[in-house]
Amino acid sequence: MYWGNPNATSESNGKAVFDTAQGNLGVWHLGQNLSDATGNGDNGIDSSTADAAGIIGQCRHFNPTQRSFITIPNKSRFDLTANITLSAWVLVDSFIYNGTQLWLREMAATGFIATP
Repeated sequence: MYWGNPNATSESNGKAVFDTAQGNLGVWHLGQNLSDATGNGDNGIDSSTADAAGIIGQCRHFNPTQRSFITIPNKSRFDLTANITLSAWVLVDSFIYNGTQLWLREMAATGFIATP
């Protein structure tokens, strides 16, 4: 891989790397688009986040003065009854605990919501 090299050939295959048969329900890199890399098509829906430069590639900026979030469509495969693992790379400029949630699983009629 040659991150940032526009002349490098992409050999990425999200469906193979994030195989749902191996337990991956969804993978969102949160770059310029909010596509689900597993191939399930559970693409995120943006609400007040912005595209930003990340350490590797693009990332999402959550506005601290708004309720910015990303909604993941509500699908039956996300009705979890067992323990799960969530992983996120997060860069926080400053953090004062005031009830702000870094992650929220909110079962809404339209989907699941990830908030800062």
